[in-house]
Amino acid sequence: MESIMTMNQTIDIFGKDDIKPIFKEKVWEYTTMVHNSRRFTPAQREYLGHRMGTNRAPWYIQFAEQRKRDQLKAELAYWCDLYLRCLPQESKPSNFLSQDQIDRAKEYPTHELYDGRLIRSGHNFKALCPFHEERTASFYFYTKDNSYHCFGCAAHGGSAIDYLMNHDKYSFPDAVRRLI
Repeated sequence: MESIMTMNQTIDIFGKDDIKPIFKEKVWEYTTMVHNSRRFTPAQREYLGHRMGTNRAPWYIQFAEQRKRDQLKAELAYWCDLYLRCLPQESKPSNFLSQDQIDRAKEYPTHELYDGRLIRSGHNFKALCPFHEERTASFYFYTKDNSYHCFGCAAHGGSAIDYLMNHDKYSFPDAVRRLI
């Protein structure tokens, strides 16, 4: 049984620099095949017409050309994939965050980050403001949109990320990593 090489094995065998010329050769081969769709010379066409009868020869010629084109297209797709794997990949910065990670961090309940005593007020929570000294609770956590607001010092934010950035002085990436 013939073993099928993976693309990574092929890259290791050929080497990245050797795959690029092969890829260009395959592209050229495919484009010339498409532009010069007559695979058979006039003499070959005449011979096929004589051997197969005039009715079947054009069909066979067209089928053979299409089959060759499909084979080249499949080969080209393979070499294109290899070529793209050989190109240098842009590395993501170490503090890269995906949108999914940011969305998960924004969904984190803000009131769970509060260290003091929370008082239930309907669907919301109220507490003493962590941003300034006060005796009565004027700081609210809104559970519906996961935001917070202080009516005493006007501190506010729209998510748990904002709370960590304002209260604990985290940078944005660090706040997101802390929450996920």
